[in-house]
Amino acid sequence: MKKITSIESVTYRVMSLMVSYKTWTSETKLGLVFCQQSGVLEIYFDGNVKSICLKKAKNLIDLTLINDANDIWVSGLIKSLPKNMQRFSIGSYDLTEKISYADIIPLTLVKSSFKSIKYLKLGNLKLDERGELLYIVSVLKSAPHLVEFVTESNTHSNEDHITQARVCSEELECSNGCLNQLQIVNIIVEFSSQQAMSLLRFILVNSTSLKTLTFKVGFSYQKLDAPLLAMASISQELLLMERASPRAQVKFLPSL
Repeated sequence: MKKITSIESVTYRVMSLMVSYKTWTSETKLGLVFCQQSGVLEIYFDGNVKSICLKKAKNLIDLTLINDANDIWVSGLIKSLPKNMQRFSIGSYDLTEKISYADIIPLTLVKSSFKSIKYLKLGNLKLDERGELLYIVSVLKSAPHLVEFVTESNTHSNEDHITQARVCSEELECSNGCLNQLQIVNIIVEFSSQQAMSLLRFILVNSTSLKTLTFKVGFSYQKLDAPLLAMASISQELLLMERASPRAQVKFLPSL
């Protein structure tokens, strides 16, 4: 692995990476960790980064993007990605809210670049929002070779989130075998929403090779008089969900 901190090194040394900025100052953060031989690249950036282009990075297999600015996400951040990636992770150190993933990585780009993805990690997911749920479902449909999916949602609960209408079942339909390679799923949320349960239901009913689905829920921010009853309700709903894989194990991990 090599670390690069000089902006002059970026455009020609790191896998055809192109990064553009709103402004470049002495406080601008850009950290790169890469291994040319194994095709691994990690990019640590802040709010001054306007766009990231990796279309010509043909040897890139494993890409990690970390927002070091926490609460600053730029619309249209990802302009291009290589088509042969197998691992992709994106998020920030601090689980703060962000703009929608659809504004960060356009769905058209996902459909052209995620066909070879085997591992996908999405941090800071706004899983309490209907639009974000539909986007994630589209992403999963666009990754036919996906084996492991990890996501974290940190949005705190409120009454509006809890009472949001569920996504229609027709919007979660999937052709046969669309997730037939998926084996491991880890979903971590600060509270259980109807959107989160819809995502679990979609994964379970379409993943014929699923081995383990872990659903970790934090109840510390919930405005609930009886959290134990809420846990029991979630557990019961999970047990009743249809499963395409007869060997799938569902692990519900509540925390107070």
